[in-house]
Amino acid sequence: MPIVLRQDVQLARLISRIERGVLRVKQITNGMSDDTLLWRPPEGGWGIAHFLEHATHNAQLYLERLPPVIKHGRRRRKFAENGKWKLSVPGDIVRWTVSSDPGVRTTPRFTRMPVPSSDVCSRFFVTQSEIAKMLRSADGLSLDTIHCRMGGVVWWRLSDCFTILVARTQRSLVGAKTVREDPDFPESTTAQSGRARTKY
Repeated sequence: MPIVLRQDVQLARLISRIERGVLRVKQITNGMSDDTLLWRPPEGGWGIAHFLEHATHNAQLYLERLPPVIKHGRRRRKFAENGKWKLSVPGDIVRWTVSSDPGVRTTPRFTRMPVPSSDVCSRFFVTQSEIAKMLRSADGLSLDTIHCRMGGVVWWRLSDCFTILVARTQRSLVGAKTVREDPDFPESTTAQSGRARTKY
């Protein structure tokens, strides 16, 4: 179903990336046992469950802080005049850093390995649905004039927060995909040709 928003197509693209990622995770985890989800490559790194838990934990931080900011922006009638927005310079740097992190093939750098919950997949799906809903709730707002502090002293634009959140999730999904394609992965049935076409 096409996504119809008043906002610029940038927001719709972010939501589409979320929905494509959820679909792919459902495909690669369908029927997997808990042991398989927790399997880690022999050379070290995280398993699929660890990457999904990391993505869920990260998303929950944004879900706690951003909805009140979005509501405040609507109350102050901070609407976009032309439906376009852009990242700040720091936001674009962080997005680029997250998107190009070479450590994704083993584990995100400088990050402690999470302990996956017993319902890690369902929690991931629910959280991603909430993220997509949150992004839709910001439709029509001027995302580069509404700011939020996510920790520390830096105030980020909503456009920064949305883009970085999706980029971090995609990085975790690339990590999970890499684990699934490991030649030692148990019960792996994914064809090489199918893997080559996979995109998040």
